[in-house]
Amino acid sequence: MSIRESLNSPYGDNPPTERADGTWTYRYYQEGHDPSSRDREYTNRALMACMQDGVPVGVVRQVVPKPNPRYRVWGIGLIRDWHEGWFTVEGFTPTGVAPSPPTAVRNGEQTDEESHREILSNADARTRVLQAIWRRRGQRQFRDLLLTAYDQTCAVSACNVQEALEAAHIRPYRGSHTNHIVNGLLLRSDIHTLFDLGLLGINPKDMRVVVAAELEGSEYAEFDGVPVRVPANASDRPSPILLRAHLTDSGLIAE
Repeated sequence: MSIRESLNSPYGDNPPTERADGTWTYRYYQEGHDPSSRDREYTNRALMACMQDGVPVGVVRQVVPKPNPRYRVWGIGLIRDWHEGWFTVEGFTPTGVAPSPPTAVRNGEQTDEESHREILSNADARTRVLQAIWRRRGQRQFRDLLLTAYDQTCAVSACNVQEALEAAHIRPYRGSHTNHIVNGLLLRSDIHTLFDLGLLGINPKDMRVVVAAELEGSEYAEFDGVPVRVPANASDRPSPILLRAHLTDSGLIAE
């Protein structure tokens, strides 16, 4: 699939921004002026599918107007995000080198409740295939932030074996903006799995563990009601909004 920018585009698209390493970034406005109507148009749905599946798209820009239009093929890129009508495309160099991986976000860059809600509501920017590589690289930085914030100790089990600890997203990864420290927990790998499966959560009202009924009688039942260890730095602590959303989505607590 490719996206084409015309000289008389009504959407105010801007030229791609080239970086020193030859990669580039480009913001392309969706088809249709109303962001809320994005999924009514086939083109927008196709671009969302490319974003979710990690399928590269071509970027073509018109350089000569009609009646004899000419176009410049800018290159191939991966759609990294959609926000309020704009698709963000990250482009490869002419030799096929990918742009730098996304970085984790430390609290202070986005700290208010609105930014936490943005993590909840933004379009799903998860990718497979090529973007999975970026995701793993970004995860390493995200994990490093959490290891420091949680003093290399699992928030639930108190395990301090660093090799067994993982960076858990409270809300699933939906692009680099969700690598935010308030959207993270440092968890032992098995507890991380249970958390992702919705079999274990954290009640933000008292910051205690909630264990699903399915785990009754298992070794994990002992964690039910256990207070969670949180970072000493208040600004690094998990967002109550996101913890509550995880609980309700998992069915561990009623709306």
